[in-house]
Order: sequence, then structure tokens, then C-alpha cells
Amino acid sequence: MAMPTVGTAAPALGNWEMEYNGLTLGLGNPVGIISVEGLDLPPIQTGDVQRARDHGEQIGLDAMGGRDITITGDFVAATGFTLAQTSVFVANAFTNYAFGGTTEFPLWFQLPDLPCLASMCRTRKRTVTIDLAYSMGLADYSVSLHATDPRLYAQPKVVSTDRKSVV
Repeated sequence: MAMPTVGTAAPALGNWEMEYNGLTLGLGNPVGIISVEGLDLPPIQTGDVQRARDHGEQIGLDAMGGRDITITGDFVAATGFTLAQTSVFVANAFTNYAFGGTTEFPLWFQLPDLPCLASMCRTRKRTVTIDLAYSMGLADYSVSLHATDPRLYAQPKVVSTDRKSVV
């Protein structure tokens, strides 16, 4: 199970912002968020078994499966950068092949009235639409991430005492 390590500090995010692999998305950033899917209940792997020669099922253990998260949004040229350069920033943040396809990074997100949470995930698909809007300085994007661990993690808390720190 991969979770943010003890030394992993949550980034300082405002409400409705996300951070993945060094790229901040959301309000007030060149890379905006239109919608996010997959932060609710992940798929359930049911252990129920059909009863032999009878109606119904034998109850089994339900466990959560992996979590799929889809982020859609748009981006514009960042201050001092062209739209193509900003597109490269998005591409670099949401890549997986450079790490052998098995490295998960924390997707940190800040929703109102909640602590900053993270899902450990990796990129499965990234699409940037190149169309008329792109030629006018606005690009639409969609990113699909997969988390093998369905849990959402908060930043670990460290408590200091006179003798040692306790996590």
C-alpha cells in the first residue's frame, strides 16, 4: 500500500485547488479545473457468492477496489510562457512512462471545510484538445489517473514532546 510518507508535506492549497507532480491546478492558476470525478466511493469488490440450488447469495466480504480519478479543465499561456510551453508543463506533470509505469504520486486536493487530502495515483491517459480555441490561446485537457490504493490520506501529524517526536 502506497501512502504519502511521513516527510511528505501537503502543499499550501486554496479551496478548489489540486497539486500533482509539482503542477498546481485550480482557481487562480494557468491550469484550471472544470470537473473532477472519482473522489467519492471507489468500486466495490464483492465477496458475495450465489447460493447453490437456492435463492439469493451467501454474504461475503466487500472490499474497495482501485480508484479512477478524471480531471477535466482548461489552460492558458502562463505569464512569460507560450501556450505550447504551458502544454509541456501539463504533459510533464501528467506522465508515467518516465518512471516505468509503476510510480504513484500524491494528488493533493483542497475542498472547502476539509483537510488537504491526497490520493496516491499514476497517469493512465492525458488528452489535450488542439482546435480553434487552442489557436486563440485556450486549451482543453482531460487526465485520467488510477490509484491502486482507494484510500484518501491527510497529511501526517507530528506531535513534539520534550523527548521525541511522535507521528
